[in-house]
Amino acid sequence: MMKRFNTIFIILSVLTSSLFVACDFNNEDAPPYEEFVEGELSTISYVKSLYAEELAKYWTERVPVEITEDICIKGIIIGDDKTSNGNLYKEAYVQDETGGLRITFLSTGGIYKNDSVTINLKGLYLSDYGDFIQLGGVPYFDDSNNYRLTGIDKHDYIKRTYVEGQVQEPAIITIDQADENYMGMLVQFNDVQFADSQLGLTYAIPETDTQDAASANRTLVDCDGNSIIVRSSGYSSFAGTLLPEGKGTFVGIVTKFTSGSTTTTQIVIRSFDEIDLSGDRCSNEIDITLGDPVDTINEDFSSQTNNADINLTGWNNFVTAGSRTWRGKTYNTEIYAQATGYNSGEASIESWLMLPPVTANSAKTLSFESQFAYWEHLSGNKPMKVVYSTNYTGGDVNSATWTELDATMATDGVDAQNTWVESGAIALPTSNNPIVIAFIYNGSNTESTSMRIDNIVIN
Repeated sequence: MMKRFNTIFIILSVLTSSLFVACDFNNEDAPPYEEFVEGELSTISYVKSLYAEELAKYWTERVPVEITEDICIKGIIIGDDKTSNGNLYKEAYVQDETGGLRITFLSTGGIYKNDSVTINLKGLYLSDYGDFIQLGGVPYFDDSNNYRLTGIDKHDYIKRTYVEGQVQEPAIITIDQADENYMGMLVQFNDVQFADSQLGLTYAIPETDTQDAASANRTLVDCDGNSIIVRSSGYSSFAGTLLPEGKGTFVGIVTKFTSGSTTTTQIVIRSFDEIDLSGDRCSNEIDITLGDPVDTINEDFSSQTNNADINLTGWNNFVTAGSRTWRGKTYNTEIYAQATGYNSGEASIESWLMLPPVTANSAKTLSFESQFAYWEHLSGNKPMKVVYSTNYTGGDVNSATWTELDATMATDGVDAQNTWVESGAIALPTSNNPIVIAFIYNGSNTESTSMRIDNIVIN
């Protein structure tokens, strides 16, 4: 009996021991460690040159270029998708002493501004978006049958090194210096401000219950009239923030976008707390001389010339941003006044067509006709407005108080293009001083809607 018990005990002991061994998860082998082996050191400038042949082609004929050399670049991250307040998404910008480059990723996070990185390039691809070169993974076709690049896996291609206290300082340049030499690089502008025409707008179009989020272009200018586009995402945390009204410093990354034959230089905010526009604005005075007051106006532009600046006695045709003025335009036998940003290449246009002063000591009305062509303005951005002042006597237009009139104007989604829309009779205020009325066009190379006016009557 005792021998039988011992036999059973031994069998149970063996089974129990086997069970514990089978359930010992800690005995699993560690995952294999793959050492990051750097390729031969190269530069961002050289990497960009690998795409030069494609960039010289028309954009629909370009194909992504695979990097087949066993090379790497070393640089500093100057913008990432975790510290950009949502302005960047699954992307980062790296910079070395020769230039800057945009990189697209499969996921967010993992590398941050001021990190030192080594990026192995063999097997990755170069392409462009609007002529701006970018680095990514395997190409694919989007819904429009255009080439796009998948994001890359950071762990496979990038070695990140955090350096205590390391900061990449921006290059301090002027707006007119922001060219190919600084493309993809971190810069700082001093003594800049948002253009007068942009005040009252937000950085972008945020998502609401009634509208989708949308990126937007806003115009940054210096005191000499140079301008550059600030491009911001509608999904950024600051999208719905009003543009600051002051002057100061602006830090961002220089990019560009080409549409057709026109290239627009842009700057992208990498961190909202690096924008400090709290100082006094610079004054860009426009010195205007007014003609003698008149009692009535009846203008159909029949005396004007096609593709020539509007030139009428007592009228003022000038710009406060850009160089595009109001011009005579003929369609069939009809001639009218037109302002447009089409093919201008300008980051901002503000064109004024100012009527002669009109006596206002009795009730009067304004009427006119308007139409548009090729609407390109973003939602919420009006290409034209009509304003009046009862205290403007000439000189700097910024010295007067201007009030917008509630006028019916041709509008996308409401009216058909190339169709005249009547404003109706707009009551003008009475005043002991003459009233000055102006049509103001606001646009750019990208927001390039053409606006036309005709048959302006005040009586």
